[in-house]
Amino acid sequence: MTKKLIVISILTLLMLATNFLVSTTSAQGIFDEECPYCHGTGKVTEEKTCDVCHGIGTVTKTCDKCGGSGKITTTVQCPTCYGSGKIQPKVIMKNRNGWGTLVGLDWVARVEGVFHNEEDQGTYGIVTVEVKTVTNVYRDSKRTYFPSHQDVTVTIDTEEIGFGEDWVYTIYISSLDEITCPNCKGSGAKSVITTCPDCKGTGQVTAPCLKCGGDGKVEFNVTCLHCGGRGYVTDWAKVGILSIIGVGAIGVLGYAITRRKKP
Repeated sequence: MTKKLIVISILTLLMLATNFLVSTTSAQGIFDEECPYCHGTGKVTEEKTCDVCHGIGTVTKTCDKCGGSGKITTTVQCPTCYGSGKIQPKVIMKNRNGWGTLVGLDWVARVEGVFHNEEDQGTYGIVTVEVKTVTNVYRDSKRTYFPSHQDVTVTIDTEEIGFGEDWVYTIYISSLDEITCPNCKGSGAKSVITTCPDCKGTGQVTAPCLKCGGDGKVEFNVTCLHCGGRGYVTDWAKVGILSIIGVGAIGVLGYAITRRKKP
């Protein structure tokens, strides 16, 4: 092998070794340092305007509570029965009359009343008569049924009174069975439609954007352009110095070999 060929071979080997150390496609070499931009991750974080809220940070959406109608149905205490589900029926007295009459051999006070049930439901009740003479006499009717929207005549005889004796009377309903409240159908509650408290009747509400959390910006990772995603960069100044030293050393070695005299 000639001296010149030896020099070329040594130079070639040194250059190949240098290329192996600094190649961007190889593993991290001795002249590589952590990238100051991505800090070794190979990624950098960038911001962009949120494409959902367009940078505002909030979005307008249909109100979940009212479904966009602006109205909600709520349950309140029935104003008719005050939550009990029952009411006292309205049975009025349309007419009354009283007179003395013989029952067998006894002279009695006979009192008659006509009562009308104004409700849509029938009910039971008791009618009471009070007759005043020297003493007060009270008599109750049997338990009487008052059909819906019908007249019922109730007649009551008191105990014996003196013939020609002055007396006065009063007839009235002393008790009535309660009926189911017609307003709430016995539930004690009533459904009413009111303005939605969440959207104030607009059907729309403003809420923080879920994508950006109200910031108006979103972050995303991209490949670091400075290091090409490797996470480290090559100190080319050191590589250059090494190359100069290497080439110089090879030149000196080559010169020494070429000048060497044969023994």
